[in-house]
Amino acid sequence: MKTIGYSVTMRWVLCSLVFVLSNCKNEKLNFVDKGVIEDGFYSNKFFNFSLSIPEQWVVQNFDTATNADTATSQVITLLTISKYHPAATEDFNPSFNVIAERLSKKISAIDEKSYLQLTLQQLQKTGLYKSFDGNGTIVKLGAREFYSMKVVSKQSITQEFFVSTLNDHMLVFITSYENDQQKSELDAVLGSITGF
Repeated sequence: MKTIGYSVTMRWVLCSLVFVLSNCKNEKLNFVDKGVIEDGFYSNKFFNFSLSIPEQWVVQNFDTATNADTATSQVITLLTISKYHPAATEDFNPSFNVIAERLSKKISAIDEKSYLQLTLQQLQKTGLYKSFDGNGTIVKLGAREFYSMKVVSKQSITQEFFVSTLNDHMLVFITSYENDQQKSELDAVLGSITGF
């Protein structure tokens, strides 16, 4: 029961923070490739990257959104994977999320550090987190530099955010874990990223 309740809370936090910059109402939006999953790899032509999905990890809701949905959405969940099925009774279910948020013309000049600061402000408002490291450390994923931020919840769940501006979008990778073993598994996913 703890996992399901916390999972719902974490999903609410993810949903609220990815709308940080969502204020584009009447702009014409470009088509964004949702990506494909094949032979244990996720690849996305629009953002020109791929990553390895760990064996036996669960891909969540990949088939529910269509590529047509990405032409009208401001925030697009490209991929969500977790170690266990969402209904599993594990204490915590580590996960990896890939999200793209369109940058509107009004705020297209925003940089990754500013985006992380806005995200951090939204997280602080929830009251669910006890520590924040929003310094915007640069991390290389594939051939691209991403700015990173780490937050720890009151339940000792760590989330790391990696953001980079690409094709008029903020591309966001989010890892969520409870212990060093889970972090290691998620670091392997990050380390498998190629392209850009």
